[in-house]
Amino acid sequence: MVKELLQLNDFITESIKPERLLNAELTGSDFNRWSQFITRTTDLIGCHLRDFRNVVGTNKVRKISPHLHQLLYLINLSNSYRTSAVWKEHPDPARIRAFYRFTSERIEGLLALFRNHKLFAELPVSDFAAGEVKIELKVFLRKLTGSLLEKPGDNGLVKLVADVLMRRIRKKGLTWSEVNRLQNTFYFLQQAEIGDEADLQAVLIDVDFNFPEFFLYCVHNWRSSLVEFSDLRNQVEYLVREKHRIREICLGSLHGKRLKLNSIAADLLGYLGEQQEFVEELLGLQRAALQDEALTKSRERFPVGFSVPLLGLFIRLQIERGILPKDNIGQLFAFFAAHFYTANALFISADNLQKKSTDVEFSTAQKMKAQLIGMLNWLNSNFNLSNYS
Repeated sequence: MVKELLQLNDFITESIKPERLLNAELTGSDFNRWSQFITRTTDLIGCHLRDFRNVVGTNKVRKISPHLHQLLYLINLSNSYRTSAVWKEHPDPARIRAFYRFTSERIEGLLALFRNHKLFAELPVSDFAAGEVKIELKVFLRKLTGSLLEKPGDNGLVKLVADVLMRRIRKKGLTWSEVNRLQNTFYFLQQAEIGDEADLQAVLIDVDFNFPEFFLYCVHNWRSSLVEFSDLRNQVEYLVREKHRIREICLGSLHGKRLKLNSIAADLLGYLGEQQEFVEELLGLQRAALQDEALTKSRERFPVGFSVPLLGLFIRLQIERGILPKDNIGQLFAFFAAHFYTANALFISADNLQKKSTDVEFSTAQKMKAQLIGMLNWLNSNFNLSNYS
């Protein structure tokens, strides 16, 4: 087959390139030789390709991939010859273009021998076939969009699906696997019973409509719904129900029972799981705060207008002045920590309070001095002590 491929390559790249034919006086016999060569050579290549196709599953199949890509290159080259603007000035452009088309059709037929094989799915659609394939897909999309727009309710999701599919159809370098995926999507959307947006969303999840636009659409809807729940418990319940709904969609799939979730279902469940963990964490913090508040009310604990560092220093001053005993200092600080709290520390650590009483920052000492001066001023004003030392 290598010999025939080389001959075909030389013929297309050299013998029938526009530069050579543009000023040539072509006769009927020239076109007949062209036709006979293409027919004979593609028939021989086809025989070899069928032999390769019949040994699917062996290492021999891997050797055919470069040949298929070479044929794809020759189709695109022949098609570029056919659509070249140089033929506008030629006296008989229609016949030349017809033979270029004939050449492309014959080579396209060789690739079609592998249409049901994964090697074919990996190939891009040739420039020659792309026009017809894309027109067919656009017709399917137009019919599908029209039927979906007739459904009641918001058409936002329908328009999103139509935009996404149209961009994929127009994509350059469209592969046959992408074409198959688009066709399967059209088929299942047409077959499904879609009554509203929720039904359409379910079908899209089922057919693995794994595109960023659809994922973000679902995320936006969930976020909007979560905002409506002021109670975190209701948010958790909503997220759990949505996770269950997606799993049920896959279990009741039009594709039959799956051994594992498809890509879009897994991505959506992953997002819902992350949101559930986040809301449950908030709920845990909320519950802890309620427990702390209840604990505060259940004990004889009193607020103090000092910060923890100031309270620690205040206790130390009393110890140093002999107001409080120096014995059992640890128990002393534990007592204050258990029975007092500050605005920023609902529960004070006894060890931290004791540490703050000795590790005193200058700013803390300044604040304590201001507090003590304020106390003296109060005594002076209330007990007439200004003239007494």
